[in-house]
Amino acid sequence: EKEGLTPQEDDLPDLNVDLRAAWYQSQRTDPELAPLVLKPTEGYCLAADGLLEHYVVPTTRNEGKWVAVVPNGEAATGMTWKFFCWKQDHVGILGAHRSAGKTYGRLSQVCYWENMKADFEIWVNQCIVCIRDRKRPTKTHSVAVRPSLLQCWEEVSMDFEGPLTPEDRYGNKY
Repeated sequence: EKEGLTPQEDDLPDLNVDLRAAWYQSQRTDPELAPLVLKPTEGYCLAADGLLEHYVVPTTRNEGKWVAVVPNGEAATGMTWKFFCWKQDHVGILGAHRSAGKTYGRLSQVCYWENMKADFEIWVNQCIVCIRDRKRPTKTHSVAVRPSLLQCWEEVSMDFEGPLTPEDRYGNKY
């Protein structure tokens, strides 16, 4: 039995450890990340558990932090790890279908991959719920202004329609 844990707490799976273990395997098989795992460049490092991390300064914080690098592998059939992370934050229990910018602000505090913002823009624009509930500007109809100091027939307005093709039988286009 682990120190400081009751048997009930010990029985619960540690999702963070399981996720990091899955990413550990996927990072090593990812052709883009494998060279960084072998020799991390500036801004990258290997965590104590061997997971590749990247130093980021999230948009919502002043100080930087090390966050896990999301690999390109599949989390489930037809779903990449990157899409899985986005979906958990955008649609999940805490999601609320936020905009791409807000979703990026939240998710950039816990994970990283190249072109996160661009991916979020694409996925948010394809989200059916976001499309359905998006606020669209509506055209406000202008009200005709009537000057009160003018006499009858001092101002006349006309509406023209056209040009029409084909012309009418008299050759009129308007």
